[in-house]
Amino acid sequence: MTASPERALAMRLAAEVVKAAYEEAMRRHGLLPSTVALISDYAEQNLAALHAEGQGEEIRDG
Repeated sequence: MTASPERALAMRLAAEVVKAAYEEAMRRHGLLPSTVALISDYAEQNLAALHAEGQGEEIRDG
């Protein structure tokens, strides 16, 4: 079952808001910009894997 285009858009926008909030929190905590970027990349990979799993697909690291 796939989400409606409106629901998919809302989820992407919500994810961007959450990403920005967490990145700002990591910066305020004193993490280096490269560390913030790396952690954000890991999180994006995890979300892509979860999405692919929900779609019955497989993605590879890297």
